Amino acid sequence: MVVSNRYGTPEAVDALSEFADCITVGLKANASSSFLGKHSGVSSPKPIFETLLDLKRRTDIHIEISDLVLGQGGESARQATILCGWICREIGDDTPLHFVRFYPSHSMRTAPPTSSSILENHYDIGREAGLTYVYIANFPGHERENTYCPNCGKIVIGRFGYDVHAWNLDSGNRCRVCGYRIAIVGSLTETPPEGRYMPVVFPPMDVLYVCEGLSG
Repeated sequence: MVVSNRYGTPEAVDALSEFADCITVGLKANASSSFLGKHSGVSSPKPIFETLLDLKRRTDIHIEISDLVLGQGGESARQATILCGWICREIGDDTPLHFVRFYPSHSMRTAPPTSSSILENHYDIGREAGLTYVYIANFPGHERENTYCPNCGKIVIGRFGYDVHAWNLDSGNRCRVCGYRIAIVGSLTETPPEGRYMPVVFPPMDVLYVCEGLSG
């Protein structure tokens, strides 16, 4: 699994296709241009979307997207609606989308943590856009950390933070209650392998972190 901000080149996509089977692309503030310009020094999220499309069209790599949620009110909801619609339309409605809770740190110590109501509103926006697998992340104990069967609504993967405490899938990753096939890559691993993380660098300094584990 590769975790990346996904400012990548076609050459980086080609290199990823040689060893990666899953990638999580991290966005900030619903990929807002104004936020990226102020805090990341880039003028547009367009290169991220172009690389996502490249990954979708030219590789078999499983794609997940995380979005660190900042901001409140109508503008945040509007940006989330645009983002969710694009993901559903261009990457696919089975693409897992994780809305991540923000906590004040580093250069943004004065910003408030993301409230549960804002995250839940984003979750609803994702579902209304047609996305099947939407999550609330970095909020241990929230019910939307779990994966639910789209057919019968039962919990197929139960989570608390980074821990998996329930696995209700058979060997074919089908719901044990109704048999619906869940769009997940991999299976439950009781003991993570040694040396599960390593840095990988592609010019021009696109730093990725690779780990072995679950997705979905």
